Amino acid sequence: MLSDHPQRTGFAYVPASEEQLRATEAALGFPLPPLLRALYAEVANGGFGPGGGIQGALGGYGSRTDEPARTIVDDYDWHRQVRLVDLADYAGQGKRGSGKENLLLPYEVWPERLLPLEDLGCCMQACLDCNTGLILCMAPSANEEEYELGLIVPSLEDYLER
Repeated sequence: MLSDHPQRTGFAYVPASEEQLRATEAALGFPLPPLLRALYAEVANGGFGPGGGIQGALGGYGSRTDEPARTIVDDYDWHRQVRLVDLADYAGQGKRGSGKENLLLPYEVWPERLLPLEDLGCCMQACLDCNTGLILCMAPSANEEEYELGLIVPSLEDYLER
């Protein structure tokens, strides 16, 4: 990443320190994907990207008490209060619509290593599957006992480009 790129100025959060990144990974219990880690370390600690901005690592976007957002650690901790599951165990249990298959999951479970990245509004979140690199949309389903996961794009790089 070029430090003198004209679109790289004006971020509200300075890049994350190595200490913040290590603390974030320790709190999550797994390493951040390389591109997300590089973005936090070299661009800004959240608050950039599509929509309202990607949530920060510890000490970044979502850390201030006057913000409605939360850090990726806060959001992952909130979701993993329920039973963590392997997303691969739910393959083929989706519903079809508009040419795509959305996975239906009960609210009592949350996929392991699925990081909520940003609030999309209307109770939807863009999430990064740290196992596959896919960016998924988590949204309420018509059934109040389940939520849907559907593919947005195949990678974080694609998500940021769009």
